[in-house]
Amino acid sequence: MKIALGAVAVVLLAAGPAYSQSLSGQVTAEKIEAQLLPYTPPSNPGQTVVSGGNDGFTPSTFVTFEAAVAVGNVEIKSEARTVAQAAAESRAAAKIHIVQDNHDNVILSEK
Repeated sequence: MKIALGAVAVVLLAAGPAYSQSLSGQVTAEKIEAQLLPYTPPSNPGQTVVSGGNDGFTPSTFVTFEAAVAVGNVEIKSEARTVAQAAAESRAAAKIHIVQDNHDNVILSEK
């Protein structure tokens, strides 16, 4: 009995919002006026014509698969820098040094 009463209560509570969305006699029809945006013709942005007829253009050269694999293996075997090494090199090359004093104030100093 309690379950049935609870189910009826849930149905009635859920029906309230659904009833307010329906087109019943309580909904008044009002005239709604909307302003339309003025017509703007499509713009024609500046365009540049590009063709492949430029004699100064030299396409990249063709490399065989074996040669490309060999170049890749050389790159892999070369010693890669770690993030810490790159940061240390960047810090050493910096012209401005940013430090913080005991009172959390930022101080810019030149090297």
